[in-house]
Parts: sequence; C-alpha cells; structure tokens
Amino acid sequence: MARVAQRAPVTDLSTESDHLEDFTRYRFACGFVSGKNVLDVACGSGYGSALLWREGSAACVVGLDASWEALQMARRFQVPGNVSFAAASAERLPFCDGEFTAIVSMETLEHLRDPRAFLRDVGRVLRAEGQAIISTPLNNGEGRCRPDNPHHVREYSASEFMALLYDVFQVVEMFSQVSEYGYDPLWAPLERIRGRSWARQAAAVVVPPSIRRGLRRATGSKGRQLAASRVTPGYDDRAAYQIAVCSQRR
Repeated sequence: MARVAQRAPVTDLSTESDHLEDFTRYRFACGFVSGKNVLDVACGSGYGSALLWREGSAACVVGLDASWEALQMARRFQVPGNVSFAAASAERLPFCDGEFTAIVSMETLEHLRDPRAFLRDVGRVLRAEGQAIISTPLNNGEGRCRPDNPHHVREYSASEFMALLYDVFQVVEMFSQVSEYGYDPLWAPLERIRGRSWARQAAAVVVPPSIRRGLRRATGSKGRQLAASRVTPGYDDRAAYQIAVCSQRR
C-alpha cells in the first residue's frame, strides 16, 4: 500500500509568536488553495509553503526562492510529491503557461525593479480559473519611493498597488492586515518620549536623516512585542500590509 504523507502541523520553528505576522498572511492564503497545485514565490525559509499544504490542504506546493541559503533551510519542510523547493528569480518564473491553479507571493513586489514584469509572469503561469494571493507593505507616506528598509526598492500606497494589479488581473479583492503591539514596561518611557512632537521636531533639526533611519532600524523594534494580527476585508489605513486576491487574468 502506498504511503500517504501526513499533514502534521508546522512545529519545527523557533516559536510561532516570532512569525505571527507571516503566519497570519499564510493562514489567510490557506483559505484559497485547497486541492490546488500552488506556487509560492519568494518562499524564504519554506514554512509558508509547508503551511499551504499542511493547513491549506493544497494538492502540492512548489516553493521558489533566489537565495540558496534560504532554500537550504526550506528543505527541512520537503514532503516528496507534495512540497518541493527550487532556486529561481521571481523576475523570471521557470514554468510553463498555466501550470498552477494558485500562486502565493508574500512581500515580493517591494524588492523588484520591474514589478509589472513579475505580475505579468504570474498571470502567465496561472491558469485562467486560478487565483493569485499577493501581499506587500502598505506605505502611504512620501518616503515610499525611498523606504527605510534597505532591501526594498520601493513600497506602495493602496492605489499604486491596485494599479499594478489591474494591469494584469480583471478582478482584484483587497484585504488589510492590522497588527497590534505592546511594549516591555522597561522600554515604555522611551516610547512616550519618542511619541512627543517636540522630541521628533528637535531630532529632525539636530540629527541627519541617514542617521535617523539607521537608529530606527537599530532600535525601532526594541521592547516591541507583537500581540495580535488579523486580516480584514477592504482598506484600513492602520494596516502594516495590504493583501490582494486576484483572478481572471487578461
């Protein structure tokens, strides 16, 4: 009798709370992949691909990433015939037209110099009846073209994100991921100082922008604890991430 792979929970991670926002997005995507063959673009260390199969009941999942280091970590989640991983750039998907019935791509667009080409390629390898679940940080600020994150080429407002998607897909349904944070009591006094307008104005005058960005990256998450994260339909200006479910490619 053929051995059937077990869809056990993903437990071989540091702690789920460390990955709560990522898990929340992937668990949202799990609602769209049951019985489908799925491509997970920019899969990173692979636990999202495993979730799509184990909790989303996908028929099979291919995780794709350009980083060999990430793929070495991802291979601990391989399930022969069900979950596999491959090395390739998101900007050139090495698959045939219409090969997948669902495509998931979490936090990819902001890393790309030609996001439109990537989305067109997603539409190419997605079947006509398939769905693409795509997320990216929400940034409505003036600095989105030069984001603080040095690995991001640019970030997108809600209207810019939708404009990119409508170049390829006829139907785009938008969702927002809102996260709630708490602070360690020892760090709270500094957060109160940082929150005062006079302190921000003084820092803007005295400290050069490049140094302020470096300090935010170095200290912005210190004492910050993610308490909860949820995905809701529509637009929410409090959202950290915007998620689109796309279908009916042109």
